[in-house]
Amino acid sequence: LANYSANERKKYYTVAWEGIKQAPLLGQGVGQFTPKIMAQFGDLHYRYLHAHSQYLHTAFEMGLFGLTALIAWLWCSWRSPKAHSVYRRHLLLIFAVGTLFNSFLVGASEARFFMALLACYTFLPPTQSDHEH
Repeated sequence: LANYSANERKKYYTVAWEGIKQAPLLGQGVGQFTPKIMAQFGDLHYRYLHAHSQYLHTAFEMGLFGLTALIAWLWCSWRSPKAHSVYRRHLLLIFAVGTLFNSFLVGASEARFFMALLACYTFLPPTQSDHEH
């Protein structure tokens, strides 16, 4: 099972990287990863395929401009005065690291869950430790 997963991810990473090289600035277009991988590998029995890395997926679909926007969003969220909440920073760190190996913003349920948590942590009242920063 682990070998199968590794082989599948290697396929996704290869397709993503080739697409990035073909259209580095603007990408292949939103929603184009699934048709591209289906055309190359046939029916993989999944409803929606993603690159298993949000960074690769974003670069594939939206190019370096999109990838820069994603990284800038993470940076600005981290640097935001409201980010001093330890919970929000932990959530951003989980997102930043987790999306190296998964695409949290591609699946609707994962994206909604992450955004709901981020909203909750954004509007929580400051803690005592937040005032010390």
